[in-house]
Amino acid sequence: QPKRGQTLSSFARGDMVMRTTEALLPELLQRVATEQPDYIISDFFCRWGRLTAQLTGRTLITTHPIFVATPRQLTRMMFQEARAYLAHLPEFIPQWLRFQWISRTLTQRYGVKRVTIRDLTLDVASDLNLVFTSEDFQPHRGQVTGNFVFVGPSIGAREVDKPLPTHITQPDKPLVYLSLGTLFNQDVGLLNRWIEALRSKNVNANIAHGAELTPTALAPKPDHFLYLAHAPQLQVLEQASLFITHGGLNSISEGIYHQTPLIVLPQAADQFVNADQVAKHKVGVWLKKPVQPPVQLRTLAEHVLTDGEIAHNVSRLRQSFRASGGYQRAADEIFKLVRR
Repeated sequence: QPKRGQTLSSFARGDMVMRTTEALLPELLQRVATEQPDYIISDFFCRWGRLTAQLTGRTLITTHPIFVATPRQLTRMMFQEARAYLAHLPEFIPQWLRFQWISRTLTQRYGVKRVTIRDLTLDVASDLNLVFTSEDFQPHRGQVTGNFVFVGPSIGAREVDKPLPTHITQPDKPLVYLSLGTLFNQDVGLLNRWIEALRSKNVNANIAHGAELTPTALAPKPDHFLYLAHAPQLQVLEQASLFITHGGLNSISEGIYHQTPLIVLPQAADQFVNADQVAKHKVGVWLKKPVQPPVQLRTLAEHVLTDGEIAHNVSRLRQSFRASGGYQRAADEIFKLVRR
């Protein structure tokens, strides 16, 4: 998790992955030798899982909680992060050098192919790839070839979720839910602009501000608002009429799964691609200029809340998500593979 002021760029993520791989790989190889598993399930970004399967000859099942990247998509993401690269160049140079050094070390130590930054995103060779979105929502679906199964969002009950307060909604008012996720949720100015935008509207609003901020850092709370450090997101989305989100694919998918239109405020990484898909499928709006006066934000919220085309498209994509099977189909596909 980046410290305040740092940027979670491709370089920073690559550096993190390579340092973790170097640290974990010896122990993982020893555990495989001891426990003799039949197959390994690994997140696509966890290089240590991929290398463990490769070095031990185990069947590899890769899970993709974000879209499967294509070369075109990766180039676009790098371009979108270009400003951050320039602004944080002193931070990135040591990360880049350390990435190269660890990559060379792993090659010398284990005889594996030299890893590049592109490999961390585009190297998806696996015995089975499980993608947690639907085929309809995957960008450039025709360019994603091989043994990919699109199982839709993995959504189920969460034991940690507590019951919603009884005053969280009123039947005669739509509920607006605002959450900027867990990594990029400390933009007080952005939160306050939305609070002011929604203050005079005939809505209820839940503002998830994260544990780093206290309610006193935000604008005074209107009576029809609820400030929460952490919201039980799935329960809120079941009742929400509008979801204002940072644009992580998990949040976007949960919104659509619960038939909630979106306003997306991407902050970094794949969130721009996710926002682009929201705009293309017309299930919400990508707010490309988040620094806008409250009156314009209020107008945008009214548009998304009342637009019939957006409502229809959210319903259509929701059906696509639910028909894909979710975690139950993912489990079925795993057993189908390992029983061959």
